[in-house]
Amino acid sequence: MESMKSTERTYSNYTRGYLKRRRHVVMLRLARGRARRKGLEFNLTPTDIPSPLPTHCPVFGIKLKSVGDCTSDPATMSLDRIDNSLGYVRGNVVIVSWRANWLKGNASVEELKKLAKFYSKMQNKRRAQ
Repeated sequence: MESMKSTERTYSNYTRGYLKRRRHVVMLRLARGRARRKGLEFNLTPTDIPSPLPTHCPVFGIKLKSVGDCTSDPATMSLDRIDNSLGYVRGNVVIVSWRANWLKGNASVEELKKLAKFYSKMQNKRRAQ
């Protein structure tokens, strides 16, 4: 039983290392799958992903983790579509943290501004009490 756990750990470490070394390819494969499932256009190649990959999220400034570290960690790299009405196409993607991508969701810039304005007002009211 112990050798099986050891093998699983080794495989997991091997997989994690592979994902880290091939981050560009992994990000593109994941994006291609999402595009296919959602019926979106996809025309990206590895040269469309910035090299070297960014080390920090351009939105929050946090240090980014590799795709192979943990996909649901807020600091994991995420390939975001700038305009959600378009697919994964050249000029419409940016690497941000998973948290920034998740928070943006399917909202437009105007919706995000309204959301920020609303909660800013709510926090100010609460502080004034």
